[in-house]
Amino acid sequence: MYIDDTQFESAIQNDVIIDFYAEWCGPCKLVSDVLGQTQVKTKVVKMDVDKNGYTPMALGIRSIPTLVFFKNGNEVHRHTGVIRKDEFESLVKKIY
Repeated sequence: MYIDDTQFESAIQNDVIIDFYAEWCGPCKLVSDVLGQTQVKTKVVKMDVDKNGYTPMALGIRSIPTLVFFKNGNEVHRHTGVIRKDEFESLVKKIY
């Protein structure tokens, strides 16, 4: 699922992981593949930083790919860069 700046506030009211990415970004494609291979219960949504400037700027996203983990509207963890499938699944279990 993809969200934009206008959907951000409602998206983070539940447990959610937001994948900040760009279409041209090679490492972002690797992270997208990892996310597609995992079976986690937590909702994962994507936000294109080129199409949505406000939210990434407000959150201080300076590098992509960046995964931001939210619980009940609050950021609880952030991971920047490529992540392995086992590392991602372990992180999700630890946080949620």
